[in-house]
Amino acid sequence: MITTPPARALAGLRVVVTRARRQAGDLAGRLEALGAEVIELPVIEIQPLPPAGLDAGLRQLASFDWLVLTSTNGVDVLLDRARALEITLDGSRGLKVAAIGEATAGRLTAAGVPVHLVPPRAIAESLLEALVAQGVAGRQVLLPVAEGARQVLPEGLRAAGAMVEVIDTYRTVRPAGAAAETVGTIREGSVDMMTIASSSAARNLAEIVGLPLAKSIIVASIGPITSQAARELGLRVDVEAADHSIAGLVDAVVACAAGRATE
Repeated sequence: MITTPPARALAGLRVVVTRARRQAGDLAGRLEALGAEVIELPVIEIQPLPPAGLDAGLRQLASFDWLVLTSTNGVDVLLDRARALEITLDGSRGLKVAAIGEATAGRLTAAGVPVHLVPPRAIAESLLEALVAQGVAGRQVLLPVAEGARQVLPEGLRAAGAMVEVIDTYRTVRPAGAAAETVGTIREGSVDMMTIASSSAARNLAEIVGLPLAKSIIVASIGPITSQAARELGLRVDVEAADHSIAGLVDAVVACAAGRATE
């Protein structure tokens, strides 16, 4: 459950945000509002893939029953192509839209796209369960995803009788360079916390900064999939958000900071 953190709950703490540069603002702003000194270290960059496959899917929207979005990045790429093709996603075709979480749903509704389904938890397993409960047997599903995405959704939907078209729409890549001063600060253990919000961020963080991290640095993860990827790399995870969203990650950071203050 998302709570309202006390004012200045993170005062005096140095927190590293590893999200892509264009995405970091929301998390950084929330942390700064609570008094944290935020250090941005973008460890991923979003790179749209050639749009031919997505364009074909958008032109054939009338043949699909569900459009399923699994990230805000996927939404951004989808909306960019829809605008370029002058295709509206206003629900007039009878198409239903599912979003993996509130942030993804919010990005869609802000663009005028109605969202019909958001699962209780912002992970693929929860979205799959929610979709299957709607009855997907015989339904056509358009699933734009990141290159190399987990197969939980397409495999599960097909097992439930759906006909799924998966389209790789973007990839996450390691940025060309990272601020040497920031990396040095982290290696020295001169920060208090680091946040990771995706599996790709965990992988790139390990490569850019190097492991192990100083024992004094607390690592906060947005959810179980990210945590699993981090631990498989040998990256310690100290706290995991119960609600797998940016607000939930902030909650987890605040709770961790409060616990540390009482030790």
